[in-house]
Order: sequence, then C-alpha cells, then structure tokens
Amino acid sequence: MSHKLMTIAHIYDHNPMNCEPDNLKALCQKCHNNHDKEHRAKNRRKTISNKRIEKIRATGQLNLFD
Repeated sequence: MSHKLMTIAHIYDHNPMNCEPDNLKALCQKCHNNHDKEHRAKNRRKTISNKRIEKIRATGQLNLFD
C-alpha cells in the first residue's frame, strides 16, 4: 500500500492568513508543489536580491563572486 502526504494549498493568493474555504484545497504534496512552483520561483529571486541588498548595507560592498 502506498501512502500519500496530503497538504492544504492556498489556491488563489498564496496568503497563509487567508483561510477562506474557497481559497483552500487539499492536494497531495506533489500537486501542491507543482501548484506553488511559479510563486516559489518569484520568491526565490526576491530572497536572493534582498540578501544582496542586505550584504551591501552591512559591508558597504558586494562581492562579484559569491
């Protein structure tokens, strides 16, 4: 017997504070990850950019090669 991990996805806005029933859907982990793929890619770019900005603020310089 194969087990599937079920998760609750925020379908429309990816906002964990928005728990309205029409914004939530039970998905298996694979489908949830697929649903969030584009959103996570955007956040990843923001996170990398924010880390570089913080590094500049902290040190006054940015390394060309990290």
